[in-house]
Amino acid sequence: MDDSLLSVCIIAKNEEKMLAQCLESVAQVAGEIILVDTGSTDGTCAIASRYGCRILHHPWNNDFSDARNVALAATLPWILSIDADEPTSES
Repeated sequence: MDDSLLSVCIIAKNEEKMLAQCLESVAQVAGEIILVDTGSTDGTCAIASRYGCRILHHPWNNDFSDARNVALAATLPWILSIDADEPTSES
């Protein structure tokens, strides 16, 4: 959705099994989706790419706040931070 004011930020590592479901659930409401990849060796980045995500690579430092701060490179006024295995619902 081009006129959305919402950036969706996701931290992920090897989340190919659930990522598409998560991205599908936010694709219609997000103006941008930022995926912070912390070292995936599976198809996580390829899936994110297919959904038009902005992919930022950041090494995992055992610190979620560190990775989440990278995701704050979001450009829209509202930020929703969700896990890659956490699809949203309409309700």
